[in-house]
Amino acid sequence: MALLDFLKKLPHKELLALQEQASQRKEPIGPLALEELIKEHIRELARKGRRPNTLRIYTTDLATFARFLSVDERDVTEMGYPLLQDYCAYLTKQGYARVSVSRQLTALKHFLAYLRQQGVLDRAQLPAP
Repeated sequence: MALLDFLKKLPHKELLALQEQASQRKEPIGPLALEELIKEHIRELARKGRRPNTLRIYTTDLATFARFLSVDERDVTEMGYPLLQDYCAYLTKQGYARVSVSRQLTALKHFLAYLRQQGVLDRAQLPAP
């Protein structure tokens, strides 16, 4: 839960700035575009030499995140502290152990960095991994 812990430590002004930026986000990208972005991210990790097991786990973890967004009718462009809190609650409700939630957040953190790099998310939305 390193990303969530980091967000909890942000000064109140920075959290408010994240929420303000959330209201100015780009158009939603939708589930099909998100699925394609996840695939491209996994391909990028493979090009960087990540191990097959890491690729498999990240694919599964990011599919879980995409499912959460779909069930909750939300979009990755809404990314911010409230969405992360809701995602952690979703994972806990699904029965994931704390260590699994932490792993899920690690995969998400790397994916969000990729989305920032691709211009899908604003640089200031979340801290870099």
